[in-house]
Amino acid sequence: MDGANQVTTYYHAHKVILDKCLGHMSCMRSCPTNAIRVRNCKAVISSDLCVDCGMCISVCKQGAIQPTADLIANLSQYKYNVVIPSPVLYTQFDVKIHPYIIHKAFKELGFDAVYDVSNFCSALTRALVIYLRNYRGRLPIISSHCPSLVRLIQVKYPVLLELLDPLNVPREMAAREVKETFSKELGLKPTDIGIIYVAPCPAQVVSIKQPAEKVSSWFDGVLSIKDVYSSLYPHIISLEEEFDESMV
Repeated sequence: MDGANQVTTYYHAHKVILDKCLGHMSCMRSCPTNAIRVRNCKAVISSDLCVDCGMCISVCKQGAIQPTADLIANLSQYKYNVVIPSPVLYTQFDVKIHPYIIHKAFKELGFDAVYDVSNFCSALTRALVIYLRNYRGRLPIISSHCPSLVRLIQVKYPVLLELLDPLNVPREMAAREVKETFSKELGLKPTDIGIIYVAPCPAQVVSIKQPAEKVSSWFDGVLSIKDVYSSLYPHIISLEEEFDESMV
């Protein structure tokens, strides 16, 4: 087939629950790319225009637009599973909940290891400083950290694409490190190691399922914070009762 005639199918991390949709149009009014129309009193989302910003999810009072992600039960095909939580996950719990407890809870859910992405945030900052010192092109440079912003630029402001910084995001840097390091340490093939991200928003789910800025992601799956929270919480409550900081 001629490449010019091929139709791109876009993945999106949300869906319209038709039974709940009352056609109030709040989602349509809030959409920054005009991707939503209401037809026969039901919201319809244009796949080509949607940037997965999640605005429609937050404004729908009926909960008719819901985020989607993988399920923990569907991630059992790997010999070794590593979860990389977004730093946002830790803020969902009381400040007295030590990260050690959260990591321990992940292991009780079946993960073999938990990897922290924060070190790569610092590494990216240092790399960005070096990049800007040597950059001689147009200004301003736009951060590529938010995948929703990247897609917004692609859809509505393509002239700005050259201003996006070319550096990888911390979560992808961490995932690549896990693949390379754990495969060597454990003597496993990279394909035997499942790396799962816990995402705070639909845009980051999409950035793993169908990256806008690269061919593929280093992650093998992605869970939403909302779904993970409900699974983690009972374990965290139980672990908190026995926790002592000397255990860390």
